[in-house]
Amino acid sequence: MWFLYLIISWFGAVFLHECGHCLAAVLMRVEISQVGVFGIVLERNKKIRFSKFALGGYVQFINDKPTTLNLALIYAGGAFVNIVTVLLLWNNTNEFWDIFSLMSGGIAAGTLIPLSSLRTDGSMLLSLLVNSKETIVYYRVSHLLINKYTEEFGALVNQVISVLDDGLRKIPDGHIIIYVSYLNYFSSLQNNQIDPVQRVHINKVFDRVANDRNMSSRYYKDYLAGEVMTHNFLHNSAAIFHKHSTKKMPELLKKRLTYFSDSSNEVEKRAYLSEILKMDQGDCVSMIKGELSYLDL
Repeated sequence: MWFLYLIISWFGAVFLHECGHCLAAVLMRVEISQVGVFGIVLERNKKIRFSKFALGGYVQFINDKPTTLNLALIYAGGAFVNIVTVLLLWNNTNEFWDIFSLMSGGIAAGTLIPLSSLRTDGSMLLSLLVNSKETIVYYRVSHLLINKYTEEFGALVNQVISVLDDGLRKIPDGHIIIYVSYLNYFSSLQNNQIDPVQRVHINKVFDRVANDRNMSSRYYKDYLAGEVMTHNFLHNSAAIFHKHSTKKMPELLKKRLTYFSDSSNEVEKRAYLSEILKMDQGDCVSMIKGELSYLDL
């Protein structure tokens, strides 16, 4: 019977954890984009779909005005509810509630461990504590990539350049990918009519990222290489596209570069769209969603 109690407690404690994040978001007046628990995803348009991510839960937000306070409360909200559950069940003698209490405490402790590779609540809280300026800029850029392909899109260019100038070692790899992608999108939307001073700064940023940053995984290395190649296309009309140089890149970037090299090719455009739609959760989810708006697909 204890094994059944363990399974039920796991489901219940994870559900309460995600409810804690949602409650904090509601209190901070931050819109909830989607909630996923054990493979069942409820989206903001009230549609339900199924996901491969079936062992836990997550919540995504549309936070157009991120601050240290609202981000900290949202990320701490899940563990807070688990801890309150433990305290409420502290003097309980029932076997099921004992297991439920232990599971809630374990989930609270596990999610607060600062593991940047897993993007745990603890890692996000730590990044807010260590480098709140960069973390807030990251969330603002992510919001723009997903939601605001308008005249507001270029509003953060100088802030992104400033963050990258402050030092690459302090910035997570996934954040750097989002920043350089954002700079490429900005360049494209401007039809390359960028202020000369700003162009110089953007070029310096790409040179520094390409030469000084050693990415933690092959995936990030390939993505960065693709962003640098995209930058060369956008800022140097003489840039030559060699398909053999993209053999190790993610398929999404191969399609993007092929599309850039001949934007009138409808076959490549459809192949590119198809590849984007296959993508699921991941550190570059903001960039991938942004691709759809950026290319008008």
